[in-house]
Amino acid sequence: MSRDYTFNSNEFRVSDAFFQSKSPSFWVIQDAHDPTDNQWAHNQFAAVTIPAGRTGVLYVFVPASTTADAMPNQLDPVAGWERSAESYTGSEQRTVWSKTLAPRQVRGHDVDRSYTLYHVTGQGHGFVYCVELV
Repeated sequence: MSRDYTFNSNEFRVSDAFFQSKSPSFWVIQDAHDPTDNQWAHNQFAAVTIPAGRTGVLYVFVPASTTADAMPNQLDPVAGWERSAESYTGSEQRTVWSKTLAPRQVRGHDVDRSYTLYHVTGQGHGFVYCVELV
Protein backbone atom coordinates (compact mmCIF):
# COMPACT_ATOMS: atom_id res chain seq x y z
CA MET A 1 0.00 0.00 0.00
CA SER A 2 1.34 3.41 -0.89
CA ARG A 3 0.33 6.69 0.69
CA ASP A 4 1.02 10.04 -0.86
CA TYR A 5 1.59 12.65 1.86
CA THR A 6 1.82 16.25 0.72
CA PHE A 7 2.06 18.88 3.42
CA ASN A 8 3.89 21.76 1.77
CA SER A 9 2.88 25.38 2.14
CA ASN A 10 4.55 28.74 2.49
CA GLU A 11 3.74 28.70 6.22
CA PHE A 12 4.96 25.23 7.09
CA ARG A 13 7.36 23.62 4.62
CA VAL A 14 7.94 20.03 5.59
CA SER A 15 9.70 17.90 3.06
CA ASP A 16 7.56 15.26 1.42
CA ALA A 17 10.45 12.92 2.28
CA PHE A 18 9.52 13.18 5.98
CA PHE A 19 6.01 11.91 5.24
CA GLN A 20 7.00 9.39 2.56
CA SER A 21 9.20 7.55 5.05
CA LYS A 22 6.34 6.99 7.50
CA SER A 23 4.10 3.93 7.81
CA PRO A 24 0.51 3.82 6.49
CA SER A 25 -0.60 4.23 10.13
CA PHE A 26 0.38 7.90 10.38
CA TRP A 27 -1.72 10.91 11.43
CA VAL A 28 -1.19 14.65 11.72
CA ILE A 29 -2.79 16.43 14.69
CA GLN A 30 -2.59 20.19 14.28
CA ASP A 31 -3.42 22.79 16.86
CA ALA A 32 -4.93 24.87 14.08
CA HIS A 33 -5.66 28.08 15.96
CA ASP A 34 -3.56 30.60 17.78
CA PRO A 35 -3.78 29.32 21.37
CA THR A 36 -3.58 32.90 22.66
CA ASP A 37 -7.05 33.56 21.16
CA ASN A 38 -8.75 31.90 24.13
CA GLN A 39 -8.25 31.69 27.85
CA TRP A 40 -7.06 28.20 28.77
CA ALA A 41 -7.27 26.68 32.23
CA HIS A 42 -4.55 24.15 31.28
CA ASN A 43 -2.22 23.29 28.42
CA GLN A 44 -3.55 19.82 27.67
CA PHE A 45 -4.17 19.69 23.93
CA ALA A 46 -5.30 16.18 22.97
CA ALA A 47 -5.10 12.58 24.10
CA VAL A 48 -4.03 9.87 21.70
CA THR A 49 -4.65 6.17 22.15
CA ILE A 50 -2.03 3.68 21.05
CA PRO A 51 -3.77 0.32 20.43
CA ALA A 52 -2.78 -2.72 22.46
CA GLY A 53 0.37 -4.41 21.21
CA ARG A 54 1.46 -1.46 19.02
CA THR A 55 4.38 0.92 19.38
CA GLY A 56 3.56 4.59 18.89
CA VAL A 57 6.02 7.21 17.74
CA LEU A 58 5.05 10.80 18.48
CA TYR A 59 6.53 13.73 16.57
CA VAL A 60 6.16 17.43 17.25
CA PHE A 61 7.40 20.31 15.09
CA VAL A 62 8.70 23.01 17.44
CA PRO A 63 9.04 26.58 16.08
CA ALA A 64 12.38 28.31 16.69
CA SER A 65 10.59 31.13 18.53
CA THR A 66 9.41 28.73 21.25
CA THR A 67 10.85 29.77 24.61
CA ALA A 68 12.76 27.29 26.78
CA ASP A 69 9.86 26.96 29.24
CA ALA A 70 7.52 25.88 26.42
CA MET A 71 9.70 23.15 24.90
CA PRO A 72 8.26 19.60 24.78
CA ASN A 73 10.10 18.31 27.87
CA GLN A 74 8.98 21.31 29.94
CA LEU A 75 5.33 21.12 28.80
CA ASP A 76 4.97 17.36 29.12
CA PRO A 77 5.22 16.25 32.79
CA VAL A 78 6.39 12.79 31.66
CA ALA A 79 9.16 14.34 29.46
CA GLY A 80 11.33 11.97 27.41
CA TRP A 81 11.16 13.91 24.13
CA GLU A 82 14.31 13.81 21.99
CA ARG A 83 15.34 16.58 19.63
CA SER A 84 16.31 15.33 16.18
CA ALA A 85 18.71 16.92 13.73
CA GLU A 86 15.77 17.29 11.33
CA SER A 87 14.39 20.79 10.82
CA TYR A 88 12.25 22.57 8.24
CA THR A 89 11.88 26.18 7.24
CA GLY A 90 8.63 27.87 6.29
CA SER A 91 7.69 31.19 7.78
CA GLU A 92 9.83 30.04 10.71
CA GLN A 93 12.40 27.32 11.39
CA ARG A 94 10.86 24.24 13.05
CA THR A 95 12.74 21.35 14.63
CA VAL A 96 11.35 17.83 14.89
CA TRP A 97 11.20 16.25 18.36
CA SER A 98 10.09 12.64 18.88
CA LYS A 99 9.09 10.22 21.58
CA THR A 100 8.51 6.46 21.35
CA LEU A 101 5.73 4.82 23.36
CA ALA A 102 6.36 1.10 23.82
CA PRO A 103 3.45 -1.33 24.12
CA ARG A 104 1.96 -1.49 27.59
CA GLN A 105 1.09 -4.64 29.48
CA VAL A 106 -1.06 -5.16 32.53
CA ARG A 107 -0.79 -8.55 34.21
CA GLY A 108 0.80 -10.03 31.10
CA HIS A 109 -1.81 -8.73 28.64
CA ASP A 110 -1.35 -6.01 26.04
CA VAL A 111 -3.61 -3.03 26.71
CA ASP A 112 -4.31 0.26 24.96
CA ARG A 113 -2.14 3.15 26.02
CA SER A 114 -3.49 6.70 26.29
CA TYR A 115 -1.07 9.61 26.12
CA THR A 116 -1.75 13.32 26.61
CA LEU A 117 -0.24 15.87 24.23
CA TYR A 118 0.36 19.43 25.44
CA HIS A 119 0.38 22.74 23.64
CA VAL A 120 1.75 26.15 24.36
CA THR A 121 -0.79 28.80 25.28
CA GLY A 122 1.23 31.98 25.31
CA GLN A 123 3.64 31.79 22.39
CA GLY A 124 1.38 33.03 19.57
CA HIS A 125 1.56 29.69 17.76
CA GLY A 126 0.40 26.12 18.19
CA PHE A 127 2.26 22.84 17.73
CA VAL A 128 1.85 20.32 14.95
CA TYR A 129 1.98 16.76 16.26
CA CYS A 130 2.17 13.53 14.27
CA VAL A 131 1.45 10.03 15.52
CA GLU A 132 2.76 6.90 13.82
CA LEU A 133 1.97 3.31 14.71
CA VAL A 134 4.85 0.96 13.97
